[in-house]
Parts: sequence; structure tokens; C-alpha cells
Amino acid sequence: MKIFTTITLLLVSIFIHAQSKSPDQFLDQWHRDAANADTAYFQKIADNGIYLGTDKTERWTKEEFWQF
Repeated sequence: MKIFTTITLLLVSIFIHAQSKSPDQFLDQWHRDAANADTAYFQKIADNGIYLGTDKTERWTKEEFWQF
């Protein structure tokens, strides 16, 4: 029983760790795409997504931001 519990906890831990890497990897790639002016950057924004800039007046739809 102890072995089963240990193995189960180990597998759950590995699974949780693997899932937590996904958002990090997505954001890292998204930032690389932006830095390189890669169109993949815009493909990752939802069609109804809103881009918020660093200034409170900077608020664009995906289409407006693409035109910018």
C-alpha cells in the first residue's frame, strides 16, 4: 500500500509540473514572437481579444492592433 501511494503521489506531482510549464512556454514564445515582429504573435490573440497597452488610453481590438 505504501508503494502504491508513493507511486501515485509521484505521478500526480509529475503531471501537475508538466501542466504548469505549458502557460510559461506559451508566454515565452508569445514574447519572442512580439520581439521578432512575427505574425504568430497576432495569431495567438483571440478574435474578440482586447490588447491593453502600458498607457490607460491604449486599448485596441485585435484588428485595431494589427493595423497599428
